[in-house]
Amino acid sequence: MPNYQACTLSSTYWGDNQGILVDTTNAPFSFQELIDKGLVANPLPLQSEDDYDNLAFSIYLLGHDTCAGHRLAFSKTIDGMDLEWTGKIALTYAGEEEFNHDFKIVVRNVVFDGFQYPKEWSQEEALEAFSDKISSFESYEFVDMNPKSFQRNYQLVPKKL
Repeated sequence: MPNYQACTLSSTYWGDNQGILVDTTNAPFSFQELIDKGLVANPLPLQSEDDYDNLAFSIYLLGHDTCAGHRLAFSKTIDGMDLEWTGKIALTYAGEEEFNHDFKIVVRNVVFDGFQYPKEWSQEEALEAFSDKISSFESYEFVDMNPKSFQRNYQLVPKKL
Protein backbone atom coordinates (compact mmCIF):
# COMPACT_ATOMS: atom_id res chain seq x y z
CA MET A 1 0.00 0.00 0.00
CA PRO A 2 1.48 3.40 -0.91
CA ASN A 3 2.42 5.79 1.86
CA TYR A 4 0.27 8.94 1.83
CA GLN A 5 0.85 10.16 5.39
CA ALA A 6 4.58 10.65 5.86
CA CYS A 7 8.02 10.36 4.37
CA THR A 8 11.13 9.05 6.10
CA LEU A 9 14.57 9.98 4.77
CA SER A 10 17.30 8.54 6.98
CA SER A 11 20.77 7.05 7.20
CA THR A 12 19.94 5.18 10.41
CA TYR A 13 16.24 4.27 10.48
CA TRP A 14 16.60 0.94 8.64
CA GLY A 15 20.17 0.34 9.77
CA ASP A 16 21.56 -0.42 6.33
CA ASN A 17 22.84 2.96 5.17
CA GLN A 18 26.18 4.62 5.65
CA GLY A 19 25.42 8.31 6.04
CA ILE A 20 28.05 10.69 4.71
CA LEU A 21 31.70 10.04 5.48
CA VAL A 22 33.34 13.28 6.59
CA ASP A 23 36.79 11.81 7.31
CA THR A 24 37.99 11.67 3.70
CA THR A 25 41.47 13.15 4.18
CA ASN A 26 44.18 13.00 6.80
CA ALA A 27 43.21 16.50 7.95
CA PRO A 28 41.16 16.87 11.15
CA PHE A 29 37.43 17.58 10.74
CA SER A 30 36.59 21.28 10.81
CA PHE A 31 33.15 22.87 10.99
CA GLN A 32 34.51 25.84 9.04
CA GLU A 33 35.47 23.51 6.19
CA LEU A 34 32.01 21.97 6.37
CA ILE A 35 30.49 25.44 6.01
CA ASP A 36 32.90 26.37 3.20
CA LYS A 37 32.55 23.16 1.15
CA GLY A 38 29.33 21.45 2.27
CA LEU A 39 28.82 17.73 1.77
CA VAL A 40 28.03 15.60 -1.27
CA ALA A 41 26.87 11.99 -1.32
CA ASN A 42 26.00 9.56 -4.10
CA PRO A 43 26.53 11.94 -7.03
CA LEU A 44 24.46 11.19 -10.10
CA PRO A 45 24.61 9.35 -12.35
CA LEU A 46 25.43 6.39 -10.11
CA GLN A 47 28.38 4.59 -11.67
CA SER A 48 27.48 0.95 -11.07
CA GLU A 49 24.89 -1.41 -9.64
CA ASP A 50 27.07 -1.61 -6.51
CA ASP A 51 26.38 2.08 -5.89
CA TYR A 52 22.71 1.22 -5.27
CA ASP A 53 23.79 -1.08 -2.42
CA ASN A 54 25.96 1.58 -0.78
CA LEU A 55 23.71 4.64 -0.64
CA ALA A 56 24.14 7.17 2.14
CA PHE A 57 20.39 7.42 2.81
CA SER A 58 17.19 5.47 2.24
CA ILE A 59 13.76 6.95 1.70
CA TYR A 60 10.25 5.69 2.27
CA LEU A 61 7.96 7.87 0.17
CA LEU A 62 5.47 5.82 -1.85
CA GLY A 63 7.20 2.74 -0.52
CA HIS A 64 10.90 1.94 -0.30
CA ASP A 65 12.16 4.28 -2.99
CA THR A 66 15.72 5.39 -3.80
CA CYS A 67 17.45 8.74 -3.25
CA ALA A 68 20.84 10.02 -4.41
CA GLY A 69 22.55 13.19 -5.67
CA HIS A 70 22.66 14.67 -2.16
CA ARG A 71 24.10 18.14 -1.61
CA LEU A 72 24.16 19.62 1.87
CA ALA A 73 25.03 23.31 2.20
CA PHE A 74 25.60 24.89 5.62
CA SER A 75 25.72 28.53 6.67
CA LYS A 76 26.63 29.84 10.10
CA THR A 77 24.00 31.60 12.19
CA ILE A 78 24.23 33.29 15.57
CA ASP A 79 22.99 30.21 17.42
CA GLY A 80 24.09 27.39 15.12
CA MET A 81 23.85 26.66 11.41
CA ASP A 82 21.27 26.67 8.65
CA LEU A 83 21.12 23.59 6.43
CA GLU A 84 19.86 23.34 2.87
CA TRP A 85 19.74 19.75 1.62
CA THR A 86 18.84 18.89 -1.95
CA GLY A 87 18.74 15.59 -3.77
CA LYS A 88 16.93 13.41 -6.27
CA ILE A 89 14.42 10.60 -5.84
CA ALA A 90 13.67 7.60 -8.05
CA LEU A 91 10.26 6.11 -7.31
CA THR A 92 11.66 2.58 -7.48
CA TYR A 93 8.73 1.24 -5.46
CA ALA A 94 6.53 2.23 -8.42
CA GLY A 95 8.98 0.73 -10.92
CA GLU A 96 10.85 3.91 -11.93
CA GLU A 97 14.62 3.77 -12.36
CA GLU A 98 15.36 7.40 -13.20
CA PHE A 99 15.95 10.03 -10.51
CA ASN A 100 13.26 12.36 -11.87
CA HIS A 101 12.05 13.94 -8.64
CA ASP A 102 13.81 16.70 -6.71
CA PHE A 103 13.65 17.30 -3.00
CA LYS A 104 14.77 20.22 -0.89
CA ILE A 105 14.93 20.36 2.88
CA VAL A 106 15.69 23.61 4.69
CA VAL A 107 16.38 23.59 8.42
CA ARG A 108 17.10 26.79 10.33
CA ASN A 109 19.31 27.23 13.40
CA VAL A 110 20.52 23.64 13.68
CA VAL A 111 22.54 23.18 16.84
CA PHE A 112 25.23 20.50 16.81
CA ASP A 113 24.67 18.25 19.82
CA GLY A 114 27.94 16.35 19.69
CA PHE A 115 29.72 13.28 18.40
CA GLN A 116 28.28 9.95 19.43
CA TYR A 117 30.41 6.85 19.68
CA PRO A 118 29.74 3.19 20.51
CA LYS A 119 28.53 2.72 24.09
CA GLU A 120 31.04 -0.05 24.64
CA TRP A 121 33.97 2.36 24.12
CA SER A 122 35.64 3.76 27.19
CA GLN A 123 36.35 7.49 27.33
CA GLU A 124 40.02 6.63 26.75
CA GLU A 125 39.13 4.78 23.55
CA ALA A 126 36.94 7.69 22.41
CA LEU A 127 39.69 10.18 23.26
CA GLU A 128 42.16 8.19 21.19
CA ALA A 129 39.72 7.91 18.28
CA PHE A 130 38.70 11.59 18.22
CA SER A 131 41.70 13.61 19.42
CA ASP A 132 43.53 13.72 16.08
CA LYS A 133 40.37 13.64 13.94
CA ILE A 134 38.74 16.90 15.10
CA SER A 135 40.27 20.35 14.73
CA SER A 136 40.11 22.43 17.93
CA PHE A 137 39.62 19.22 19.91
CA GLU A 138 40.29 21.13 23.14
CA SER A 139 36.96 22.95 22.69
CA TYR A 140 35.03 19.68 23.25
CA GLU A 141 34.29 17.69 26.40
CA PHE A 142 32.77 14.33 27.33
CA VAL A 143 29.30 14.66 28.84
CA ASP A 144 27.14 11.90 30.30
CA MET A 145 23.91 12.12 28.30
CA ASN A 146 21.93 10.20 30.92
CA PRO A 147 23.45 11.07 34.32
CA LYS A 148 20.58 9.57 36.35
CA SER A 149 21.16 6.13 34.88
CA PHE A 150 23.66 3.61 36.19
CA GLN A 151 24.65 2.92 32.58
CA ARG A 152 27.01 5.60 31.39
CA ASN A 153 26.28 7.08 27.97
CA TYR A 154 28.91 9.68 27.10
CA GLN A 155 29.02 11.91 24.07
CA LEU A 156 31.69 14.34 22.89
CA VAL A 157 30.06 17.80 22.82
CA PRO A 158 31.21 21.39 22.30
CA LYS A 159 32.11 23.09 25.58
CA LYS A 160 29.67 25.76 26.75
CA LEU A 161 31.15 29.23 26.48
